[in-house]
Amino acid sequence: ASGPEGLRASSPEVLRASSPQHDLGSVSPGSGAILTRPLAALLALTALDLLWVNSTLLTARPAQPSAVAQWLNSQPGVWRVYSPSFSVPSLDAARLGLEQADGVNPLQLADTVAFMTRATGVAAGGYSVTVPPFSGDVATANAAAVPDAGLLGELNVRFVASDFDLRGEGFILRTQIGRTRIYENIRDRGRVSAGALTFWSPNRIEYLVSAEGDGRAIVSEVWYPGWRAWVDGKPVTIERAGLFRAVTAGAGAHRVVFEFWPLPVYVGAALSMIGLGLALWSARASRTRTLASLRDTQVRCER
Repeated sequence: ASGPEGLRASSPEVLRASSPQHDLGSVSPGSGAILTRPLAALLALTALDLLWVNSTLLTARPAQPSAVAQWLNSQPGVWRVYSPSFSVPSLDAARLGLEQADGVNPLQLADTVAFMTRATGVAAGGYSVTVPPFSGDVATANAAAVPDAGLLGELNVRFVASDFDLRGEGFILRTQIGRTRIYENIRDRGRVSAGALTFWSPNRIEYLVSAEGDGRAIVSEVWYPGWRAWVDGKPVTIERAGLFRAVTAGAGAHRVVFEFWPLPVYVGAALSMIGLGLALWSARASRTRTLASLRDTQVRCER
């Protein structure tokens, strides 16, 4: 058609054919997912193919704990083990539930480092990710150190596994497996003074204590903010006994419970959830506004 009337009549077709806004508005919300399905299928097929090929080349066998770890696991009671030569693999200890006083720990408390320096006889020459620190051959680096049996005993260290002869008093050689000597610390004080451990988890520990006098019970756990304590169900104040925790339970038999309730962690978690909720709400609101704008544009183009 020609003339103004013809131009007006044909303008909707012209706009529909050339307007990018109209093209965006006409795309359905699920079309993006349709376009990505072939790619997802290809990636899944590739992953399955690689898994099938690799499975023919690998044989899975359960790893056996070391003989040292197995011997330690056969010993009764509740105790910790210390190794200046790192003779007890951390994986074996984790599998068998052995508690270690040594190992890799990137986040260390200053008080703990100071205590371990005195207890192990290994000087801390600055920051180290291991307890105790070492330089050179791990099997012999700390051979000259003289550990303190009494301080290790406060940590409930009953056994010391070493690839070299151990110096210092208070240690009795129990056995030797390969080149690893296993000593017993005769100055081990147990997990709690005048009591026994009945339950342990990272965030809850329970003891039965039978104390005399003022009934103060010292537990071989590092003092740290956030822990709470109850004696026979009643809240009590956790006292500091050097590096460790203590409570005054009173004379007689009592049930003592420690639980970890770190307020900053819970506040941080709550703020994170609030922030996540606001982010999701903002994203949804933005998408709603975008879709509404596209629909309005389409309607204007069709008029």
